[in-house]
Amino acid sequence: MDQQVQKDVREAISTTYGLMQDTRSMHHDELAQALRALEDRLKFVESRLGGPDREHVGPIDLSEELADIRALLRHSGMPLTDQVKALVRNVHRLEGRISRFSSREIASRPLFGVLPVARVIPQDLHSVMDYTSGLKAASGIVLARSTEAKVASAVLGASAIGVSAMTDYRLSLKKAIPIETHQVIDIAWGASAIAAPFVLGYHRKDPLTAALHIAVGAVNVISAFFTDYRAATGVGRPGWR
Repeated sequence: MDQQVQKDVREAISTTYGLMQDTRSMHHDELAQALRALEDRLKFVESRLGGPDREHVGPIDLSEELADIRALLRHSGMPLTDQVKALVRNVHRLEGRISRFSSREIASRPLFGVLPVARVIPQDLHSVMDYTSGLKAASGIVLARSTEAKVASAVLGASAIGVSAMTDYRLSLKKAIPIETHQVIDIAWGASAIAAPFVLGYHRKDPLTAALHIAVGAVNVISAFFTDYRAATGVGRPGWR
C-alpha cells in the first residue's frame, strides 16, 4: 500500500480529532459524536493499512459516517461548517484512493499457513481453468454409460461452474464466496473428482469417464497449490463494509 496514502489517512485522523475537540468545546455534541465515529473508522483503516495484513485489505466504505456528518451540516448554526465540509471531501477522495489500491492488491490469506506453495498461475487464468474443469467434468454426461458416472459428471460440473460464478474474483457473475473459501473448495472438489470413480464404482464400467474425472481433479488440486489467488472486492474480510 502506498506510503502517501497511509500518511494522508494519518492527517485525516488528526484533522478529524481536532474538529471533534473544537465542536465539543462549543457544545455541539451531536456533530462531535459523528466526527468521533469517523475518527474511529479512520483509525481502524490505518491499523489495517500499516499492519501485517496490509496486502489483504479490501475496498473500504465510509459512506455511513460521512452521510451522518453531511446530514448534521444541513442544520443551521453548525460550527466550523467550511472546515468540516473540507474534511468530508478529503476523506471521500481518500476512500476512493484506498479502494482503488486495494482492488489491485487483495491477495488471499495463506491457507493452513503454507498454501499456495507459489503464486505462479494468475488469478484470471485460474478462473478460466475453473470453468473449463466444470465443463470437462460435465462432458461425462455424454461419454458415460452408467448412471453413476452420469450423476457424478452432472454434480461435478454443476458444482465447479456454480462455485466459480459466485466467487469473489473478476470473472464471476456475483461476488459472494470469499477467495479463501474458493481455494479450499478447489482442493476439495479436485479430491472429490479423483475419488468419485472409485467411491461410486464406475472406474470399471466407464474407464474413459473415470480417467477424465481423475485427470481434471488432479489438475484442479495441483493448480490450487500454485495459483496467485486474488479477491475482487474483499468479501468476508471483517471490518470492511
